[in-house]
Amino acid sequence: AFAVTRTDLLAGRVTDHPVMNKLQRAFHPTRSGNVLIVQDPFWYLYPNPDEFAAMHGSPYTYDTYVPIMFAGPGISQGTVSRLVGPEDMASTVTSYLGIDPPSGSVGEPLVEVLEMATPVN
Repeated sequence: AFAVTRTDLLAGRVTDHPVMNKLQRAFHPTRSGNVLIVQDPFWYLYPNPDEFAAMHGSPYTYDTYVPIMFAGPGISQGTVSRLVGPEDMASTVTSYLGIDPPSGSVGEPLVEVLEMATPVN
């Protein structure tokens, strides 16, 4: 396990490593804490690990893959077989509905979902 301070993150004093890169992307200067703690792979930061099947709170690959599903009128069954993020969900839904994405939206519409869908009228 290790810890990183907000001071080091803000100053860019971190190693170029996939885990550190994820921490930097997740860090928010007004919402994140003063110290970010990262557990060793396959360890929990809770006293009773039997309470959880998964945490989805660590930066490790096994904890960051979460399935998403789109369902609704005109959406056919299909699969997206590439890395996507939660930020892509709002862009996909707004594109499907034919409306503008939220201000500040940074995601990209999942074209695979839109190609499988009949547009909403």
